[in-house]
Amino acid sequence: MTKSEKESTSVFPTITDEVSIDELPHNTSESFYLDNFTFALSSVLGNAEDKALLNDEDLEVINTFDHLSAGRKLYVRLFQRKYRWLPMSKLKYPGIAADLSFALQELLSAGFLIGEQNLHDLTVVLGLLPAPDLRILAKDVRLADTGQPKSRLVECIVQHCSTQRSVFGRSMHSVVFKKAKRLLGSCCLLKEEPRVTLLRMLLLFSLTDITLEDEDAGLKVLFSLLMANMQKIVYPSYTISRSVKALRDRDSLIRLQKLLFSAAELMGHLQRHEFEPALQDYLMAKREFDNYYKDEDVVRYDESLPVWVREFTPNSLYTKLLYLGVEVLQKMRNYAAAVIQLEELLGQTAYCITSRGRWWERLSLNIDQHLKQPAKALCVITSGLLDPHVRTGHKLGLYLRAVKICSSPKNKSLKNRLEDVPAVLCQEPPSRVFHGKLFPKSTTAAKTSFYAPDFAENEGLCGVEDLALMHYEQLGYTDGVHGEGATMTTVLSLIFWDIVFMDGIMDTFWSPFQSQPLDLRWDNFYLNRKKEIDRRLEELSNWSDEVC
Repeated sequence: MTKSEKESTSVFPTITDEVSIDELPHNTSESFYLDNFTFALSSVLGNAEDKALLNDEDLEVINTFDHLSAGRKLYVRLFQRKYRWLPMSKLKYPGIAADLSFALQELLSAGFLIGEQNLHDLTVVLGLLPAPDLRILAKDVRLADTGQPKSRLVECIVQHCSTQRSVFGRSMHSVVFKKAKRLLGSCCLLKEEPRVTLLRMLLLFSLTDITLEDEDAGLKVLFSLLMANMQKIVYPSYTISRSVKALRDRDSLIRLQKLLFSAAELMGHLQRHEFEPALQDYLMAKREFDNYYKDEDVVRYDESLPVWVREFTPNSLYTKLLYLGVEVLQKMRNYAAAVIQLEELLGQTAYCITSRGRWWERLSLNIDQHLKQPAKALCVITSGLLDPHVRTGHKLGLYLRAVKICSSPKNKSLKNRLEDVPAVLCQEPPSRVFHGKLFPKSTTAAKTSFYAPDFAENEGLCGVEDLALMHYEQLGYTDGVHGEGATMTTVLSLIFWDIVFMDGIMDTFWSPFQSQPLDLRWDNFYLNRKKEIDRRLEELSNWSDEVC
């Protein structure tokens, strides 16, 4: 168990006995980046449970990095850039050194960088060339149109090389490649093995911040450290308390990192509407990780963790990746396969249980609308309504779909089946109706606007939110704001602040960079603080209007 400490003098709690966030620098020099990076590494090494997940090769990488001189600052800056080849002539960090030659050579010698001799991809080389050099190369190979955009010019040169040969019968690919590399000059790339090791360290340091979109998991925390250095962000004061391990062994850590790489690649293809490559990513992930998903020992260990800690396990991340697969299959209109995957997700109750309502709704929609099986959809809806992990909003959505199915003229035989569906009764919220004069739209995409009412100070057009504010201002409410619930959330957060960040609840604060406890959006949040919350609610009920 990691020892907990309360930090009383800093806005940050202590991470471990060895490394405190008070050790962060408070200046604006280039050393920010290196100091924050080494702070994160030291924090992981200072935690016995995290360090146990590293092997000798990992520790050797860290030791080698620690013994670098000028190369350390440069490596950290390159580490935080987009992972790709970089022309050395374009690297300018005057805060590190006016001439980076020594630092670059040190990194190359230590095995943290690789040079242009390892670059063998013509497309990559062409993409690194400045546009003027690329046009020179295009003229050399006698392309007709050299004034095209750079990306198109690269495609044309590559295509030309694949179909043409030189007068001596040699492949144009090798000829153009040599010319392009000569124009490019020296370039470098972070060597993959040490980079992955250091990313793994940062992943351990920022485990509670991982997302599917975060391929380079852990780099975000360096930005958080920088903002804290600059006093741009101040985190609440609380006690770090860790009693369990989300990652039970090194294999779990490796698997988590691989899943992050796979999920980020799949997400990238989805966002670019590249559905076939996204499908291949999904199927490849299933082949590689499905055995672990069904490993009873792994599932049993994960189920022993608090549900909010379980979110950081490899199988939880894999569950989210599987739902991305559902999105891909639906985009490709393979609804039958999407239904099978949703049924598999709903067949387990260990991971991502707060997503079950969304899964049930999607499953019922696919079966009803796309597979045209309304009777089966009703059975699915009933199962979803009886699922204890489905919350009221999703239950209402499921019930409304059942009403729609049973009331549809196409489903006359199912009209009486609604009686078998558990009803979801919700209290109607209070409503106020007032009227405004609508301004005619010029197009269907135009924003809805209203004429300002006669009593308003400002003449002209206004949105529906402004119209509502004007209405209540006429009734005497002079300080209205359109907040979408943010005002109420802020007030409640302030009233319950000490309870939200209270001590004594294990495994709700794992990192010094949390803006909320890990169990905040789980049902356990209230159960873990029931006595304190009930007492505060009773105090609120006795407050006078003056206090409010």
